[in-house]
Amino acid sequence: MFGDWGHGLILTTFAISLCAFEKRLQKTADESELFNMIFHGRYVLLLMGLFSTFTGLIYNDVFGLTIDLFGTGYTFGAGRTGEFSDRTYPFGVDPAWYGTSNKLLFYNSLKMKMSIILGIFQMSLGVLLAGCNMIYFGHYFDLIFEFIPELLMLWCTFGYMSILIIIKWCTRWPNGNGPSILPTMTDFFLHFWKVEQAPVFGTAQGKQQQIVQQILLAFFVISVPILLLGKPIYEHNKNRVRDVHVPLHDDDDDENEEYQLNIEHSDSHQSKPVSEPEPFSERMIKQLIHTIEYTLNVVSNTASYLRLWALSLAHAQLSEVFWDMTMKLLLTIKTPWVNTVLVESGIGVALMWVVWFSLTIFVLLLMESLSAFLHALRLHWVEFQSKFYSGDGNLFRPFHIDSIIKEAKAEESRE
Repeated sequence: MFGDWGHGLILTTFAISLCAFEKRLQKTADESELFNMIFHGRYVLLLMGLFSTFTGLIYNDVFGLTIDLFGTGYTFGAGRTGEFSDRTYPFGVDPAWYGTSNKLLFYNSLKMKMSIILGIFQMSLGVLLAGCNMIYFGHYFDLIFEFIPELLMLWCTFGYMSILIIIKWCTRWPNGNGPSILPTMTDFFLHFWKVEQAPVFGTAQGKQQQIVQQILLAFFVISVPILLLGKPIYEHNKNRVRDVHVPLHDDDDDENEEYQLNIEHSDSHQSKPVSEPEPFSERMIKQLIHTIEYTLNVVSNTASYLRLWALSLAHAQLSEVFWDMTMKLLLTIKTPWVNTVLVESGIGVALMWVVWFSLTIFVLLLMESLSAFLHALRLHWVEFQSKFYSGDGNLFRPFHIDSIIKEAKAEESRE
């Protein structure tokens, strides 16, 4: 969402400076609360800068402009209509798209699809981490009746959509425009008995794509009742076996008394249950809530990743507007005295560059970086971590030697 490698390099340079001179800046950070927050997040800023540079290179976007590093794959005739020369641009977006009338339409499609693919990849990683937790804690039944259905529900719907996007990208379409993905996914749910749209793969009649979509939809439908009923029924049957009564003999009066297996025995042969088993109805309600929530989240969480597309597009457009209203406006003025006094002398260029650079730093780097960080934090905390993190374990206390020494001194002073 911060795909500009010019802004990314500035942010990376700033973060490297904070990391390189952290010992010298520590005193300043302790005295300033605002700078202290930035200073303690220097490594996060470094990662943000590096990934902003990487995504900016993919988008071929630098300060709202573009650079032809490897030679464009398009040739333009007299009518300014680009013709593809059968040579794909090696890395990132071809610079020929800059300044075209359909640039915004192209970037909208590209960034939206990239956001979906990235979102499916990260959410799949979260579900896989949940499976690793189940293996680690020995919850093998949850692995079968919770992990596998959740993974199938994600992969059989929007995972399939991501594969269609990649196939469309890698296919040379005769008319230059491949089939639309959104209507295909709409028919995937509403008209599963036939393929009304142009198929993305297989024959022109769409028979192979129809069979694949029907199989995936069947897996999705079957996964819902398995996720809903599997765990409550298993836990209910397990508690019934645990509650089986067994006879125990008392040495004093030789009378038979029945005790449940889940109680503790004291020296006086008095029993007290450890915990009451949860009613089956409550287990079903909890699992029903989890099933409905996860099923809806398959759609809502995937749609939430579209913020990557929206904010990236807004950042790019704002960057382009700042350039057009400052430097480009000055350099394209055709009035002779303006060119002589302001442009050729360099005075106007220097002043306008200060205005443009100030807007870049304070708006595009400071404000937009904070906005991108908050949205990225939400995607990690809600859409990603909710797949495997429940937060019902032991309170995490990070190891910090200074705090340990302070606590030890405080205990000594109290003694």
